[in-house]
Amino acid sequence: MRRKEAWRRNLIAGLVLITATMGAPEIASARASVCAKSQELAALEARVLQTELMVGALTCGQSQSYNAFVTSYKADLVKHGKTIRSLFDRAYGGGSKRQLNTFVTKLANDSSQRSNSARQGYCILAGQLFEEVTATPKKPMAELVDKPWIRSKHGFAPCN
Repeated sequence: MRRKEAWRRNLIAGLVLITATMGAPEIASARASVCAKSQELAALEARVLQTELMVGALTCGQSQSYNAFVTSYKADLVKHGKTIRSLFDRAYGGGSKRQLNTFVTKLANDSSQRSNSARQGYCILAGQLFEEVTATPKKPMAELVDKPWIRSKHGFAPCN
């Protein structure tokens, strides 16, 4: 139990620290001027899913399911993480790390606000997501993120 509480405190402390350094107007303007290629969109969508699951784990007591997801999809998450860093390098240059932290924090804050305003419904959705991501046989990441609500969360437009 102490390990779970320590994990939760560390995650919350990290989110608070990142939130304190946010620069939202800059991120909105760069998103408007930079499109995302198909592999970048897939990476952004995977990040949205991962964030929803992370908040679901914290809010709904699903840390074991979240850990199972991360373990099962580790290779995908690492690959997508590199792709997102590349996208943010292209979009923000020298400020990419800060803007990426801002982006990830905004996703987490948005999810957290939704979970706080409708906890029961949020936990039902989180439970369904956890069932899907831990199902056997394992589904491809592209199938897991193929949801309209996921595509609408990251804010980047696709390249034509």
